[in-house]
Amino acid sequence: MRNVPNKVKSLNDGKRIPEYAAWHAIRQRCNYPKHYAYKDYGGRGIKVCDRWMDSFDNFIEDMGFRPGKGYTLDRIDNDGNYEPSNCRWATWKTQQNNRRNNRIIEHDGLRMTKSEWGNYLGVNERYVFANKKRTDAENIEQFKKGGGRPCIRIEYNGQYLTIRQWSEIFKVCPEHVCRLIKKKPFEEIYNYFKNKQK
Repeated sequence: MRNVPNKVKSLNDGKRIPEYAAWHAIRQRCNYPKHYAYKDYGGRGIKVCDRWMDSFDNFIEDMGFRPGKGYTLDRIDNDGNYEPSNCRWATWKTQQNNRRNNRIIEHDGLRMTKSEWGNYLGVNERYVFANKKRTDAENIEQFKKGGGRPCIRIEYNGQYLTIRQWSEIFKVCPEHVCRLIKKKPFEEIYNYFKNKQK
């Protein structure tokens, strides 16, 4: 087992490193009834595995250091324990789509949260599900057909496509294309991604 020296647990200014803070926090909320979040963790029967309970070294050995700023510890199964097979370092967006109170919408064989549907369709989720008179499936279909109000189509090089369709061609997320459109002419964006794919 790789031994993590004590100095790794804190930075030069005495502040704890994020990995140590995450390890400390999971033990607190799962084991101490007076902790403000205990009811959502320990109170629901969620535990920290024996291997991690008293060993930060074991935690780091199993999880490694977080991939970058903006990543925090996430449980894949929200009803499962904190253990190597059920934990990952995840971004805020990934964690928001993995909340236990999210409503999953199933349509055309896909199961996604509202946020994921918005990302898939290339628009903010608020626009997709704004029409309360339609079912979720009807709202999704409306946007897939291009009938939703904010569904922007861009004509270039003989193609008339939505931002989502262009993003699939460029192999990037629709939000990235939206940000670029605000700053640059579409011809420049098109050429950039086509050259990048060569």
